[in-house]
Parts: sequence; structure tokens; C-alpha cells
Amino acid sequence: MRTQRADHCPRPSARTGPTTKEWSEAESGSPSLYASWGANRQTCENEPEDPIIRYCSPEEKNRGCSAKESERFSIKIDTQGLSVTFVDARVSDEGCYVVSYIDVDDNAKEKLFNVTVHGVVRDSERVEVKSGEHVTLFVKTPGNVSKVKLQKSCENEPEDPIIRYCSPEEKNRGCSAKESERFSIKTDTQGLSVTFVDARVSDEGCYVVSYIDVDDNAKEKLFNVTVHG
Repeated sequence: MRTQRADHCPRPSARTGPTTKEWSEAESGSPSLYASWGANRQTCENEPEDPIIRYCSPEEKNRGCSAKESERFSIKIDTQGLSVTFVDARVSDEGCYVVSYIDVDDNAKEKLFNVTVHGVVRDSERVEVKSGEHVTLFVKTPGNVSKVKLQKSCENEPEDPIIRYCSPEEKNRGCSAKESERFSIKTDTQGLSVTFVDARVSDEGCYVVSYIDVDDNAKEKLFNVTVHG
């Protein structure tokens, strides 16, 4: 059995709410869907052992394949291809997915999908501090948040955050925390704060605090930081 992986990575997108997202692949087989949370958006590197959903043909069931169902995800196949659909797209659905299947020639194949869910709420604030002081970027939130990251640049968002916080639930999904010597994140039921010490002129600029709130909504707050000499 040979395994082939598509050399391209489609980027389906959806809006939060009662929407349906569907992927199609023009070959039939015995497909499974995997989500790789926190993986590189171009590769789906950290594939978990357990699939979200799995379909097994009668022949594959005789070989020991065990089907797995899901309330939100479904698989449909016919002679034209296969499709994986999930309903009610949420921000937590963002990430890289792998559709793995065995085609009619008994070849194992995969297709990667990077899913982006739109619907982010954005706010902004200006912060002024003196050189050498501590800087705190505060965001009021109704309850604990599950993920927080800080990035510098409000227009051309960099790939790597300066610092990232992941709740235990997000870590189970593959979220990878990132620490920093000068920056720290603190969260509680009242809000979240990002603090960095010893403000420098080079720290001036626009920062984005991105987070997921208790209702699983992705939100952002922009801070324009000015450091006076």
C-alpha cells in the first residue's frame, strides 16, 4: 500500500454561526478526518492518533476497520468522490485537517485542509508610558479565556506571536504555549492582562492581543504603544 500526500493545502473559510463547511476529494475510498491543532498552517504536522470521524466500507470492516461517528461531522462518498462536512462552524474549529483515505487501487492517500473561521471582534486603545516603566495591556472579559496571544504589527500580522497562553483544554487540542523573558500574560474571571517590563523606545508600535472568550468567540484588541524618553 502506498501513501500519497497532496502537495497543496486548500484554505476553506467559513463564518462563525450556523454555517456548514464541506470538503470534497475526487476519489472514493475509506476516509478518516484528523485535526492537527497548533500545527504549521501549511503542513498539518502533529497528527493525533484518534480520528474525529471514520468511515469504513464493508470490505474494510471485514479487515477490522472500526467506524467512528460524530454529531457535527459527517462523511459522504460516491463514485465521483468523497466529502467531509461539519455544521455550525466555530472559532475553535480553526486549524489544519487531514482527510485520509484508501482509493480503489488500494493506495493510501491524504489531502490537507487549513480552515479559517471569520467573525473576529476588534477593539483598540492607546497606551503611553515612560522609558523604563512597566507596560500593561488590559482587556476586560466576562469570564476566563481559553487562549491568548500577543503580536506586534496591526496590519501585517506576523506568523510567530511574542507570547502565547493556552488553557488546559486548548493544550489538549494541540495549542503550544510560548513564554517570554520580558512579557507575561495573566488571566482571571475579570479580564486578561499582558505586561512587559522596562519599556524601550524600540517597543513602540501597534500590538494585537488576540483571545478566545468563554463563548468561544475570537476577539482582538489593538494597543498603540508610545514610549516617551
